[in-house]
Amino acid sequence: MNVLVTGADGFVGRWLIRRLLDDGREVYGALRPSQPQLFPYRNTDDVRAEMGRLMPLYAGIEKLSAEGQFVQWGSARLGATGFPNMPDGR
Repeated sequence: MNVLVTGADGFVGRWLIRRLLDDGREVYGALRPSQPQLFPYRNTDDVRAEMGRLMPLYAGIEKLSAEGQFVQWGSARLGATGFPNMPDGR
């Protein structure tokens, strides 16, 4: 389940996000742009590295570096013959 937490940079928001991530939720946070130090990521590489570190489900995402690369989630057999309903078959 996806969750949007407003006030993600506040005291309650920070703890709520940690708890939701621990519960395996996909979390999005809205925060005040006046406090960029609360979002310590310089770029998308940093965000992917943090996702790979915190969420085992996303292991491998930190290795993506170019458009079109992908990480397979699920078993080794998932999509073994491709995904014919997708435009590029992947």
